[in-house]
Amino acid sequence: TFCGENRNMTSYPVSWSSVIGVWYSESKYFKYGIWPSTDDDISTDRYTQIVWATSYLIGCAIAPCRHKGSPRYFYVCHYCH
Repeated sequence: TFCGENRNMTSYPVSWSSVIGVWYSESKYFKYGIWPSTDDDISTDRYTQIVWATSYLIGCAIAPCRHKGSPRYFYVCHYCH
């Protein structure tokens, strides 16, 4: 079994659809069979993680935490195939 994950941190609580929407927004850079240059600030890693065809074990959680004294909300999803 291989597992990957997506993470997101916010300064206030947001909906899961907003978090997943951020990850999905990378789809505009995705071209099947072509990986973005590592020199670019463009990534499709989070997008490909959520649309990977063979992923079948998925778990997500949110954890409130503090970062440099300020409240933060840490969103994580694990995907296994």
